Amino acid sequence: MANLNLEITEKVTEAYGELKFGKTTRYIILEFAKNFTAIDLKTKADKIEGESEIDAWKRMLSDLVDTQALYVVFPMKWTVAEGGEREKIILASWIGGTCKGREKMMTASGKHALKTKLEGTAEEVFHADSLSDLEYEETLKKISKNTAVL
Repeated sequence: MANLNLEITEKVTEAYGELKFGKTTRYIILEFAKNFTAIDLKTKADKIEGESEIDAWKRMLSDLVDTQALYVVFPMKWTVAEGGEREKIILASWIGGTCKGREKMMTASGKHALKTKLEGTAEEVFHADSLSDLEYEETLKKISKNTAVL
């Protein structure tokens, strides 16, 4: 059975705080520690001046590894038809195609631990095991509940 007492490292909470308050972090990618007792920071991607939302999304996708179970925390921004802007921080689990069995099994426990620790992520938690599951427009439609102007 999966370990339900996963620790979320301080590096993760610090990086999430930087992302949440819009300083310099664009997105973060998290991974299991080698002993599967904790979730740790794998990647903290800086904002790039002038980078579009979709280009940041593509950059994040290029950081995913086919051999690992990972978590992505990404603030999605969009415009609604009335002209206002919205933002939600999404939490997505990624299970690469050649990921080991134990990591696959631990993913659900990890999502629960992260949702508890990282306050302010969207209620929806996405799961993906192929890049097509994280297609930008489809993800935006889900998170915005079809209110985003594409």
